Amino acid sequence: MSNLSDSTLLYRAISNKKWFDSRTKMILPVAFRLREAKGETGISTDLIPERCYQFISSCYGIIKISVGDIRSLGLEVDNNHHTHVNIINFPNPTLEKMKYQKVVDTLTQKARIYQLFNPPITK
Repeated sequence: MSNLSDSTLLYRAISNKKWFDSRTKMILPVAFRLREAKGETGISTDLIPERCYQFISSCYGIIKISVGDIRSLGLEVDNNHHTHVNIINFPNPTLEKMKYQKVVDTLTQKARIYQLFNPPITK
């Protein structure tokens, strides 16, 4: 599925200002929640910071997290899309709610703000 090393950093666009606390600069769990209503099974990231926001209308900043931190939670990365990488194998949010929430909370704790944009980048 992926031959990325554990030290590889992945970058996720902050597409909603509610994904981080602007006062403390802490990332909030919503930044790593699957959008079940849209049928998401993974979280989009990229190997290149500037490419992680190329397909969204507004970007408030960029989150970074290592592949090793992702794998330590039993998740995997799928980078069969050039530089685009999906974080996959999340526990089922409906059937394994507690496990899913723990994974999301831990991702939030391990991730860091890479860069913030003020004003946001818009297209």
